[in-house]
Amino acid sequence: MSDKIAVIGAGVIGILVARRLQRDGREVLLFDPELPATQCSFGNAGCIAVEDAMPHANPETLSQVPHMLVNQLAPLSIRWRDLVHLLPWFLRFTFACRPSQVEKGTRTLAALMTHAKGAWLDEIKYSGLGRFLLEKGIVWVYETSHSYHAEADGRKAMLDFGIDFQDMPAAEACAMVPGLRSDIHGAIFVPGSISVSDPHRLSRAIFDAFVEDGGEFRQQQVSVITEVGGKVLSVSTPEGVVAVSGAVIAAGQASRHLSADLGIKAPIVAERGYHVMINGADARFEMPVGSVDRSIILTPMLDGLRVAGTVEFARQGRPETWARADEVLAHARELFPELGGEKSSQWMGERPTLPDYLPVIGRAPNTENLYLAFGHQHIGLTLAALTGEIIAALVAGREAGIDIAALSAARFS
Repeated sequence: MSDKIAVIGAGVIGILVARRLQRDGREVLLFDPELPATQCSFGNAGCIAVEDAMPHANPETLSQVPHMLVNQLAPLSIRWRDLVHLLPWFLRFTFACRPSQVEKGTRTLAALMTHAKGAWLDEIKYSGLGRFLLEKGIVWVYETSHSYHAEADGRKAMLDFGIDFQDMPAAEACAMVPGLRSDIHGAIFVPGSISVSDPHRLSRAIFDAFVEDGGEFRQQQVSVITEVGGKVLSVSTPEGVVAVSGAVIAAGQASRHLSADLGIKAPIVAERGYHVMINGADARFEMPVGSVDRSIILTPMLDGLRVAGTVEFARQGRPETWARADEVLAHARELFPELGGEKSSQWMGERPTLPDYLPVIGRAPNTENLYLAFGHQHIGLTLAALTGEIIAALVAGREAGIDIAALSAARFS
């Protein structure tokens, strides 16, 4: 048996898992049919969202489902033609919105968030990538009193787990964020939140460091993971069979099929998000600014201003709804009436989302050297470095340093 560990998936999760295993002295083979960091890792909002301490599977989101079906351009929507296909996932989602499940999920997610920033700062320092780091915090705008009160449980979770934030009246928020419309209800400022100036370049820089330090990347599709007697022996690609000492499934959407072949249920759906890039915008703020009401985030980046967000549930591989990108841009201009600038590009990515809005992280059930790291939905960038730390610890036989019992794939059996 080879001493090399296969990491399947070269998005930001797979890259950080591979890098952290490498830092532990492991030989790593990284597989992906696409170039590294070209899917959701390319187009996310660039936020290490430590304030996202409550799963989106909650009663407030559930109450919006009827509106999702009626308004196809709402901040949260469902492609009604795909509803029958998505129905089993939404039944699980409904179960996850029960108060006891929300409380359990919040404890788990908030605990992850308290470690996420430190894990990223450690990797950025180790790989010498401080040039990408923005330590300016994030402002979340509430345009209505309804949205402010609807988010009360999320703010309570932040307080309960020591995630610092400051309530700001409208005038104070507008002073901190020049150009913001003045008729908002208010905002919160999360000083401990960090962001990056280009998530794709950051992910590629970590990938390049992985390769420079001896890691190997193969642009190949892993089609089969061979497991015998509770132990992974090899992975198969169009180029042949590769013997390995273990494997990590971190393949985003593809994780569902790879896991299913091994008897592991992973009910992932494509929760699609969009972004537009604006050149020449009159963006006089230095930190990300999000609107709770509109489900968008504006992040200053190296190549302009990125406006990212919205949620569209659809079957994987469906054509893009580019009208949603136009809607994202329209929302940004309504939030910042004097924004200016021109749209330079648009993008859509399929977030791999599980119905309880918690990722799967940990050792696979019944297989001693197979590890799972997928389903990170909106928080892939946020939890990538921490996921790498957890998987590396498990491979080495160390304690994960955090309770990950609720992240087991066994919860879907």
